[in-house]
Amino acid sequence: MSGYIGSQPVPQATQTRQTFTATSGQTSFATIGYVAGGQFIQVYLNGVLLKLTDDYTAANGSDIVLTSGAATGDILEFITFADFTVNNQNFTGGLTVDNDGSTVLTVDRATSDGTIIDVQKSGSSVGSIGSGSGRLTIGDGATGLRFVDASTDRISPWDLSTNTDRDNAIDLGESGGRFKDLYLSGGVVFDAVAGNATSNTLDDYEEGTWTPVVYNTNTSGHVLTLNNVIGKYKKIGNWVNCTLQVGRNDATSLSGIIVFANLPFTVAAQGSVTGGTFWLDKTSSDRIGVVYVVPSADRFYLLSDHAADNYLLMSEWQNSRPIYLQVSYNSA
Repeated sequence: MSGYIGSQPVPQATQTRQTFTATSGQTSFATIGYVAGGQFIQVYLNGVLLKLTDDYTAANGSDIVLTSGAATGDILEFITFADFTVNNQNFTGGLTVDNDGSTVLTVDRATSDGTIIDVQKSGSSVGSIGSGSGRLTIGDGATGLRFVDASTDRISPWDLSTNTDRDNAIDLGESGGRFKDLYLSGGVVFDAVAGNATSNTLDDYEEGTWTPVVYNTNTSGHVLTLNNVIGKYKKIGNWVNCTLQVGRNDATSLSGIIVFANLPFTVAAQGSVTGGTFWLDKTSSDRIGVVYVVPSADRFYLLSDHAADNYLLMSEWQNSRPIYLQVSYNSA
């Protein structure tokens, strides 16, 4: 390129020139401006390319300051390069892009959706970051995710090869490569399970322990003293399953029906309750039977065909003899 001493700038950019005629000993020249640091300028003195730092400094984005004063009539030429676009460049080695306090890198795919960044290993693509229906996508081929920031904020499975939704095809984890805990504030929706056309949402699961309160006849009767109480429950949705091992430790001579209360959850209304089974380990003539759960309450009774009026009586429960039972019901 005519008029230059030294290497031609590559790639070339828009150039702006200024020429100054120096006075005796002049060191500072006020230019039209440049990017502070001096990376995008060239300075010539009498046609000789000067070296940044050794021959001059360019620190404030305006002034060029010579290390040694110029002589009268010396010609200083200042060239600044405007921004330019680099197309199809290949770089060997690492690349670090650093910016403090603002966006570091903007990568823009104009108009159409598709791949924006192709991530490769040994020259072969291993995944990509792109856009699908105007939203961020990331993944590898047909296995990807799309991030939607809208009225229904969500992350959905996405096929990057076709740039479309991928329904019911991508697993989360695998055998021997499992995730750990899943924390949810909503529910797990099983959509159209087993031919059911409606959605099914599991919105509650819990496990715990429970301790019954046992009365004779009704909940205003004598409160029985118990021992060896082991009560556990599981609640899945509104379905509750309770197990119980309990012994009597009360020498009071009592009549009336055995009433178990203080279930961990209130029983649902009539028509949606269930029941269970029990075994009373007596010294002789064990009792077995079913558990009757009272609707819209927290209690149940024990029914046996060996008992008067089918209700198991307090007089049949001997001290230190355990009752084992299981009861399931729908909670309110």
